[in-house]
Amino acid sequence: MRAKVTITLFLLTAVYGTVPGVTFSFAGDGSETTAGAPGFYVDVSQFYAGSATELEIYVGVPLTGLESVEVNENLVYSFTVGAQLETGDGELIDRDVISKTAVLPKSDTRGASLSVAQVSLAAPPGEYVLTCGVGDLNVETSRVREMDIIVTKFDTGEPAFSDLEVASSIAAADEGMESEFIKSGYQVIPNPTKLISDRQGELLVYYELYGLGGTESEPFVYDLHYTIQLVNGKVYLRNKEVLKAASDAVSKVGDFDLAGFPAGPYVLAIRLMAAGDASVLAETSKEFIYYHEVTPEEVAEFRSKYLPFTKAEAERIRREISYVATKSELEAFDAMSDEDRPIFIELFWKRRDPTPQTEENEFKDAFYERFDYAEAHFSTPFLAGADSDMGYIYIKFGEPEDVSREPGGLPSETGYEGSTWQTEPFEVWEYYIDGKLRWFLFVDYDGDGDYYLDSSNEPGYGRYVSPGSSSN
Repeated sequence: MRAKVTITLFLLTAVYGTVPGVTFSFAGDGSETTAGAPGFYVDVSQFYAGSATELEIYVGVPLTGLESVEVNENLVYSFTVGAQLETGDGELIDRDVISKTAVLPKSDTRGASLSVAQVSLAAPPGEYVLTCGVGDLNVETSRVREMDIIVTKFDTGEPAFSDLEVASSIAAADEGMESEFIKSGYQVIPNPTKLISDRQGELLVYYELYGLGGTESEPFVYDLHYTIQLVNGKVYLRNKEVLKAASDAVSKVGDFDLAGFPAGPYVLAIRLMAAGDASVLAETSKEFIYYHEVTPEEVAEFRSKYLPFTKAEAERIRREISYVATKSELEAFDAMSDEDRPIFIELFWKRRDPTPQTEENEFKDAFYERFDYAEAHFSTPFLAGADSDMGYIYIKFGEPEDVSREPGGLPSETGYEGSTWQTEPFEVWEYYIDGKLRWFLFVDYDGDGDYYLDSSNEPGYGRYVSPGSSSN
């Protein structure tokens, strides 16, 4: 089976083979990331596997980052993909390494390809360091990426979701078919980029549900509620499906039509509820990016306008967009070549333009006004303004609608005896976000003029501590 999904510059097609007798060397084994080494995408899904949890690591390798050799009018790319899991003390828990080849005809003019591989690890629940690596066998370069990961403990006594796996293709597996992509009777080709183009037009996901308690003679009935919405924005899909569970665990495939959706970063959320009951038994979610595919003419125009980013430019721009980009967008930026990143950034801001029919991009202009203001007003000798807590909040939310300052700390009558900021200077910034009053409390702990975000009632921005009369 050949799976395809087109993204901005990558046509995801791959012909898989093996390269015998080759192993992958991780940085922990004495190797280092080498200059010019291939970038890659990584996505991880976790599934219940008894006392241990199974981690499937999906790696997408843009062939533009690999060297090829010519064989009979074909371009052959040979590489290894590996992953290992370690404790914080460096104890190796599990490791998996595979070798792959991707073969493309020299006459293929459809664009660069992304080759997709999958490796699997198993571990008991806990906190670990996951290291993924890709090695280019034709020029002997490699790159590794480390990330902290919490391996899930699945309590099968209660309903629970596996992670959602975003796929570029899902089809019934032929009997006897052998592939690392087969699960529960499906061949699921992963899409580690989590980029969905309007040409593909649909979001495909695979997931599993556990602890349902049903049997064939007495199936349990549940409701599955689906929503797709822009990250921190408008909901574009609400749907409900009746699930009759005839076993304790089931495998599910989701197919969501994105036609008519505006380009942008989205989140798919799924909730499991008992039939006719509003209480949520289990839930899960996944981010993805939907975009309107550019034409070859537009790509050529972009390439004529922009030079490839230098390393310094890429680092600067990544720092800037990190204030508004989703995790998936940052992963995509990291995996791209310096030549492709300018086009990605062009589309990144275009997706956020509230008036795409005009030449101005009000969102981008407002962002850089805030960014420049933060750099100019919140910098210290040791920290850039945009990296400060005040700078970060200013960039995210703009100028506060009201500011309360107490240079001598909180009055004692507020009842916060023992609070570290009771006698230190503090500021409270107030905003109305989605019609609700939100506040951010900044404290100068050391009395040196550097304010840190202590707390807020905006979800995700610290513990809820009411600053009393100074905020409310």
